Amino acid sequence: MNELERERQYLYLLNCLPQITNRKISQMYEASGSFEQAYERESSEYKALGIFRDKTFEFETRRSEKERLLYAYEGFLDRGIRLVSFMDEDYPKRLRGLPDAPLLLYVRGRLPREEEPMASVIGSRSPSGYGLHAAGFISGELSHRGAVIISGMALGIDSCSQRKALKEGYKSFAILGGGVDKCYPRESRDIYELMCDGQGGVISEFPPWTEPDSWRFVSRNRIIAGLSDAVIVAEARKKSGTSITVDYALSYGREVFAVPHRLCDTFGEGCNALIRDGAHILCDMEELYAVLGLSGIKKGRKGKEKGPELASFEKIVYSWLDFNERHVEEIAELSGLTLRETELALFKLSLKGLAYAPQASYYRKA
Repeated sequence: MNELERERQYLYLLNCLPQITNRKISQMYEASGSFEQAYERESSEYKALGIFRDKTFEFETRRSEKERLLYAYEGFLDRGIRLVSFMDEDYPKRLRGLPDAPLLLYVRGRLPREEEPMASVIGSRSPSGYGLHAAGFISGELSHRGAVIISGMALGIDSCSQRKALKEGYKSFAILGGGVDKCYPRESRDIYELMCDGQGGVISEFPPWTEPDSWRFVSRNRIIAGLSDAVIVAEARKKSGTSITVDYALSYGREVFAVPHRLCDTFGEGCNALIRDGAHILCDMEELYAVLGLSGIKKGRKGKEKGPELASFEKIVYSWLDFNERHVEEIAELSGLTLRETELALFKLSLKGLAYAPQASYYRKA
């Protein structure tokens, strides 16, 4: 084992200590000169230096836990989980120099390449149909032009944007609020497995086996912002967790875009507030392409899926579907078809995955 590998291993051991923060590990390292020395020093020395106050108990667990943690270390390396520290050449350059950059990353799949434009498409966990449409459209347009989508794999906007890129054959990266060996939420299993298999990657600053927790989601948001060249909020309510990622992005000098929403649309109040407060308004994609250094010319589509064939009356009904739900009687009136014909068309469109009924008798585009 060379010196770099040894230091990375001791950094891992420090990273596993309960309640010993990233900042605290940095202070211990600066006081000791190496991660090995930082790990082996007595807690009384750290107390004398003012680094420890109430962390003595957590730190003293290190000797009894060391053998178990090293055994676990070898185990997850065998399972394809690798560690990348700030000392390594392949540590992401976008994170270097950030005031609170993670010291250690756990990776399944791969890390993003430095030359790849990175964009995060984020938003509500319970979005409207329009919000999902916006997220999928933005993600698709950026992916087709060479940008890589990064997000947190959360329900709603985040997973929608990543699923759009991945299902069409492009890469995406997820930053998790728990260990990379845990798929959270379960509903994102399909995209989690694609990224773990190399169609991008899954990244965390927390050791494998770490359970997702609310404060960890806040912490991981700074990594999403740090890795992104632009942050796009597709839909957000007035009080939204996306504001945390936006605040990090602004403090790091990243560009922030927000999709405008209709007046009094509660689903999009957060986006409209961001625009009011100075975020770029995403009215078309050209400004976003310019920020990311994209040509605006679509690359060849990697996905080979062909849309389903539609009968003439299905096409008519589909043309009157919106990404916000409409009552079946309104759709019949707009299309000029009978109620029976409209219901049959909606049934067939639903079977083909083109229509969705969020509640009885109401339909929208899927």
